[in-house]
Amino acid sequence: DTDHDTTKQTTQLIDDQGNLFGVVNVIDALVVLLTLAVVVAGVALVFGGGGEPETTYATLDLGTQPDEVITALNEGDYDTTEGIPGNLTIADLYIVSAGDQSRAIARVEIEATSNEGVITYDGGPLRLGRSLTIATNRYEVSGTIRDVGNASTLNTEQTELVIEDTIDVETADELTVGDEIRIDRRPIGTVASVTRYGTDDPTQVRVVVGLSLATLTNGDIPRYGLTPVVRGSEIPLPIDGGNRLNGRIIAVGTSDPPGEATTRTVRLRLSEVRDRIADTYREGMTETTGGETVA
Repeated sequence: DTDHDTTKQTTQLIDDQGNLFGVVNVIDALVVLLTLAVVVAGVALVFGGGGEPETTYATLDLGTQPDEVITALNEGDYDTTEGIPGNLTIADLYIVSAGDQSRAIARVEIEATSNEGVITYDGGPLRLGRSLTIATNRYEVSGTIRDVGNASTLNTEQTELVIEDTIDVETADELTVGDEIRIDRRPIGTVASVTRYGTDDPTQVRVVVGLSLATLTNGDIPRYGLTPVVRGSEIPLPIDGGNRLNGRIIAVGTSDPPGEATTRTVRLRLSEVRDRIADTYREGMTETTGGETVA
């Protein structure tokens, strides 16, 4: 009787046609369950299922940005994109001049997941070269991952260097020792020394400028943005009045101009000078550059 009852119950569960409860074919049911399992596994992979929450940091090169975006960027801004499992917040910013625009490099805090040593955010590992987007209610920017690690701030330091450039007289006159160099509202350096030299063009002056400049130090060579701070490199810098220097680096590690200031007496011979010009020369005449008598 017991065997008969068990057989009867089994028959009620799966009938002679192989239907589960007399409704669904057993093979079809297994296919549905397998499909559901695959879907669930896919969702878990995309959303980091099974991973442990982990806070990490990454350096994003946001590239050149228009002035209005540079002004809007701030530490503490966070991504508000819906559907992203995790959070991305700007922890530190470094802004440099890049010609007519500015370049932004951000250190961001990321609420990610870690699974068997792989840190995942928004459906993928945090690999070098991957692009991440920061979308707020004021702006949207994308950046390339340059570094991933535990440091919450960018590694910066003040680097002393000397640059030279040929600029118009009015711009040269605006350069003063102690001037703060700013991009938007952010100070990035200080003018430590200024030496001016006349040129064949009376409207142009060659300037040698010593600076203390904020640089990134992720290796042996400091960088102004992505530009190595070494002799021969050119770096653009904003100065007062909306003007710019596009200086070539001639010394690193010091903000003093090369050599020592001294006074020399020289004798010049001018040939084929028109009489009306020659008659204007007098003893005691001076050559003045930037308000300083140089000869």
